[in-house]
Amino acid sequence: MKRSLILLVMLFVTALAYGATLLSVTTRDYYEVAARIVIQVDKNAKYSVESNASAAGCEIRIYDTQTSVSKVQYQNPLVLISNIQIANKTGYSSVMIDTKGACKILNFAMEDPYRVVVDLIKFPVTAERQERLGLARFYDDTQRYRHAGSLYSKLAVDYADDAEINYLWATLLYRVGNPDKAAKRAGMIPAGSSYYKYAQSLLDRIERRVAPDAEPLEEPQAVSEQDSTTVQDTVAAVTSGPQTAQESSRSKLGVYILVFLAFCAGVATVYGSVKLLRTLSRKTMRTDETASEPEANPTELNLEDGIKARMVTKLMSDGWTTKEIARELQISRKDVERFANNKSLRDIT
Repeated sequence: MKRSLILLVMLFVTALAYGATLLSVTTRDYYEVAARIVIQVDKNAKYSVESNASAAGCEIRIYDTQTSVSKVQYQNPLVLISNIQIANKTGYSSVMIDTKGACKILNFAMEDPYRVVVDLIKFPVTAERQERLGLARFYDDTQRYRHAGSLYSKLAVDYADDAEINYLWATLLYRVGNPDKAAKRAGMIPAGSSYYKYAQSLLDRIERRVAPDAEPLEEPQAVSEQDSTTVQDTVAAVTSGPQTAQESSRSKLGVYILVFLAFCAGVATVYGSVKLLRTLSRKTMRTDETASEPEANPTELNLEDGIKARMVTKLMSDGWTTKEIARELQISRKDVERFANNKSLRDIT
């Protein structure tokens, strides 16, 4: 029983050590052409992303985890996503996402804390300026600069005098370490544009050789309304937001410990009860055995000893040895000597 209890404790500790908990699910829409889902887990876990049969959404599976999260944290209104469902399945936590149309899916994991990041991108994107620019800004915001630069350059060809496109492309060139091209692109923005003063501020930074990460760029109101968010910003929002989820995880751990202690107490109670019943049963059996044994009659015992004593005396007088007498009468040699030396037994008739 002690070994069983030790095994149970080891299994429980192992479950705590290896079981992971899904802490939060956060979503964000990007310019109506993309969406990001960030799933935070309390420790590293394997995951997979399964596309729906219609390609309109996906299921994210976080294996060997469980979750008490029932609500999604929305950073802004969603356009691309129509529905999100979170559920515990056998062996994994499931985040089911439905979209309003076909999507391209990108995914990766990040550490400290561990997060699974899934990007859904409208596919195909139309040839309209707004969708093309939205996709370019999504790639720019999520630090996929090569894709963003390719889209900005194509947009700049189709909309050569577009101040917004030129300014966004200039800031990207500046961030990736190409100040000369950035200055050329920023210099194309006319004085009458709402982007002019921001372009001049960028040109001033380039002239002073200010590093891109030394000072934050002042963004135009039209741009900041979209509240461009990098991977780190999204992660920061996820980390700072779900305090209640982490508290819920700790409270669940407390419940598990209480349940385990109650289980151990139950096992100990059963073990004690069984042991007590066995002890009582043994005592009862011994009592019954003692009661069933017939009480010996002292007179009968004395008479039998007297007969054996006279036989011992007779055999000794005939020259028998103690060993031979003990074997003949089937008694011990000690009894032979006792009968030979006890005159009172020989006198019993």
